[in-house]
Amino acid sequence: LITDQSTNYTPYPAYNCIYLTNDKTGDIYHVVRDGTAGDIQIQPENSSLFTSSSACANYAKSKLAKSGMILDHSLQLPITDEVGQCIPAELVAVDGDWWGIVDSVSISFTYSQVTQTVGIEQGAHDE
Repeated sequence: LITDQSTNYTPYPAYNCIYLTNDKTGDIYHVVRDGTAGDIQIQPENSSLFTSSSACANYAKSKLAKSGMILDHSLQLPITDEVGQCIPAELVAVDGDWWGIVDSVSISFTYSQVTQTVGIEQGAHDE
């Protein structure tokens, strides 16, 4: 159902680790992307909210996700009963080949058709 598609490529440093600290408790968390040496560090961050390893792991995943090659797709497709309207932050699979996160949605319409232009961000990691 995709009527138009374009892709932009944006390279980011291939970060694979981050230090998270909590000055109030003195806790230090070193989070490393699985399967990597953990040798390319993103800027350390400090917050009083870093109180458990699970909270830090989730925060670190969001920071390390935007590393390496990021593909920004723009897809135009009609809104139908089969597809529906895409929603920002929704995880979508395209043709079963790749998946990404909806970053933006723009709706336009004519007398005969309602279309949406969907921005999807895809991380091109080896894992």
